[in-house]
Formats: sequence, structure tokens, C-alpha cells
Amino acid sequence: MMKKNLLMSIGALLGMWIAAVTSSWPIEVSKEYAGSEKCSVCHFKIYDKWKTTLHSGIYLPPVPENVISNFSGDVTLSDSGKGIPATIFTLDNNGGNGPFTVTVKGQKFTVDRVHGGKPIAENEDPNSPNTPGKAKYIGKQRYQTKIGNNYVILPLQWNPIPDLDGKSSGWVSYNLQDWVDQQGNVKPKPETKSEEQNCAGCHQTGVSVVFNDSAKLFEMAASEENIACEACHGPGADHAATADKMKIVNPNALIAWQQKTDVCGQCHSRIKSKEIIGGMTLSYAYANGRGFIPGDLLEDFANDAGGYWNGGLSKQHHQQHQDYVGHGEYMGSAHARAGMTCWSCHNPHGSDFEHDLVKSARDNGLCLQCHAGKFPDNAAIENHSKHAVSNTASPKCIDCHMSAAQKSAVDYDIHQHSFRVLTPAQTLAFVQPNACALCHRSYQGVTDTNIAKWDEESDKVINTWLSEQFLTMFGYTNINGWELY
Repeated sequence: MMKKNLLMSIGALLGMWIAAVTSSWPIEVSKEYAGSEKCSVCHFKIYDKWKTTLHSGIYLPPVPENVISNFSGDVTLSDSGKGIPATIFTLDNNGGNGPFTVTVKGQKFTVDRVHGGKPIAENEDPNSPNTPGKAKYIGKQRYQTKIGNNYVILPLQWNPIPDLDGKSSGWVSYNLQDWVDQQGNVKPKPETKSEEQNCAGCHQTGVSVVFNDSAKLFEMAASEENIACEACHGPGADHAATADKMKIVNPNALIAWQQKTDVCGQCHSRIKSKEIIGGMTLSYAYANGRGFIPGDLLEDFANDAGGYWNGGLSKQHHQQHQDYVGHGEYMGSAHARAGMTCWSCHNPHGSDFEHDLVKSARDNGLCLQCHAGKFPDNAAIENHSKHAVSNTASPKCIDCHMSAAQKSAVDYDIHQHSFRVLTPAQTLAFVQPNACALCHRSYQGVTDTNIAKWDEESDKVINTWLSEQFLTMFGYTNINGWELY
């Protein structure tokens, strides 16, 4: 069966490649970036909608309407897991009008840039605005300060909703060990990587980097802050001047493999640059003195630097690409093998739905746009999932098929993109999260209280019981009657 599916996938890939090549080449992409405002002259409707996307608001100016927390007063944070004692942060919003500052034990830092925390209209729920899936603001918010010519992320983060343990809403530490030593003293110079080295290649468009050897730091120029048109379509100066469609990249015209991997995969993966600058790599795709351009082969610009659970599932933040297309012996998603692209579900030009989805996942509409034939009504969904369907309560398709398995500063807040139901047996076999235990966390008085660990005795007790329930519920008699993946 596996060989048959593989041959079918190769056949589909070859067919799509032939169709793409015969219709799209030769594309002559400019070497110069034009900027999204140039694009807006002709594509003004798309541009206006793009301005609502998460891509367009990665970096925000530190003005009151962009700072989502109550940024004032004292906050005490620590990281006992790394031996960092309690540290007092003083937050000052200067009467609510800014500038915003963070003082760490007497050392004051100005917030020069806000990172994340974009409001999403679909999320607003006046009855329960700060519960998972209903918070007005999507995702965490971090705060950057400029030291010399580099931006660095201050060691605290605001979480608008609790993590999956029901903890860590509000303020949490972020790489506190880079700023404070184990005696509680503020380090003379933060040991964190700069935004220019660690993040900016995936947060800005048209990046070029040089290393200042005397100052021992990276200096960077970019066409535009945030992920704009040319991040996905390539440099567009010639296209803007001529309107020639063969002088801009249409991701739909790329070969199938590049559609599924390289356009979105340039950022939605954990990688390091092929190019070594100043004896160090960058944490984004970069080679031959430039960043990745759609149409390039990602493997020519980056090496895999991902973190994985023992079964191959992605573990670190923003590894949707590795989950989706696979890596090494890990086969990835059947959606990818069937030819679906990231934009089958997400509209990078903007939508009215959370995560820039083409339809809402909250009523299963996203999944049913393709699977309605198999699940024409709630009864069919309930028979398949063995869970009652409700318009207001979980579970929805994504709760089981896209369970949280990737972590950021908290455990775990990013959804896996293999679309497989991660079973309790996989927790026992691979010491990784599973979709059931994210909701079913206790059994006969045994409670799993640490979602970051999956090898404790409580996990084994709960997941052994859940495995038995899973097998019985879905009609299997033993673990060999179904596939781990």
C-alpha cells in the first residue's frame, strides 16, 4: 500500500511539474525590490486586504493601540528550570501614551518595536475574551529594544490566553538566562542573538546582511519590514515598471514541490543559513550574499535545524513546513502528497478568518470544504470522531487533527500540521504529546499536571488507559490493527 501511494504521489508530482514548467518559464525576476506600495498602485484591493494579515503586522510601532497588555507596574519573573532566580521588571507606559520602557534591576530599556499581538476581529468574544480560541489578540507579544545597530528581544512576553496547562497567561519570561545570571545579577551585555541574526530574514522582505567585524555584530538592510508582496513573489522592480507577468513569480506556476515547500517553507521551518558570515550562521535561509527568493531551491539556501519529537513530529516553534512535507524518513502530510498547498487553507492576501484561513475552522467549515462528501451532517462527524458536535464547544476537526505539539516560550501553543491524530500510543512509544491527553488529563485520581513532560509515571498511567479507550472506541482489537502514523 505504501509503495502504491508513493508511486501515485510521484506520478501526480511529475504531472504537475510538467504542467507548471510548460506554462511558466522562463521567468526573469528583477534583482531590485520595489516595495509593496508600488504593488498597491495596480493591486490596491489585494494590498488593502493584505494589510489585515498577520504577515503585515509582525513588527508594529510601540504606540498605545498596538501594546496589548496593561504595560505598567512591577512584574516578577523567574525561570527556575534554568536556575534563574526571581527578577523584578518595572514596566512604564508613561501615562498610557508612551514611550514604553522596561527596567531590569535599574537598567532601563526603551521599547523600540512591538513584535506580534495583532488583533483579529473573529476572535472578539465579549463573554469570554481571554479563553483559548476566543482572545481578541492572536498570539503572544514581545518587545524589542535597540542596542547599537541591533534589535534584541527583551526577556519578557505577554500571553493573552493561558497555555495548555491553564497557566502562563499574562507575563512570562523569555530567554531570561540571556539577561540575568544565576546569582540574579543583570549581565553587562545581553547574550541573546540579535534580531538581525536570528529572526529578521523571516520577518522582513528583501534582507541583505553584512558582518561588522570590528563591532562583532550583524548589520542588515531590508526592502520592507514585515512579510510583504515580494517575500512570496520575488523582487518586483522590473514587473512594476513593465507590468510584464513574466518578470514576477506566480507561486501557482512553480513546480508542485516548490509550491508546497519553498515559498512558505522558507520561513515556516527551523533552518540555518548555508552561508557562514563572521564565523556564524543565520537562523533563516541565506546564501551567496542574499536571502531566498521563491523559485530558488530551499536546500541551496538553508540546512534543516529543526527540533523533533522521537516519532519525527516537529517540536520547536514554526516548523509547520517540516510537519507538512516531511523530513528524512518522516513522510509528512497526506494533504501535501495529494498536491495541496499551504494556500489551499490559508489566504496570504488576507481573509476574514483567524490565521488568515480561507474559511473558519471554528465551525469545521475549513475542513468540510473538501470533506463534506464524507461528512455531510453532524451525525457522520460524530460517528467518525466519537465526540458530540456542538457549535460552541470542542472538539472540532482541528482539535484532534491539528493538536498543539510545537512550543514557543510556553508549552505548547502552536498546532502541528501533519493532520494526523496523535494517539495515546504514540505518547507511550515516542514520548510526545497526543491529541487525547490535551483534553483528557486525568484518570482515577491520577492527574498529569505538566504538559511539557510526557515521560512521567502519570503520563504512562493516563495514556495506557487512553490507548485502551482509543482502540475500543475505533473498533480495533490491538495496537497492530492501526498505524502509528
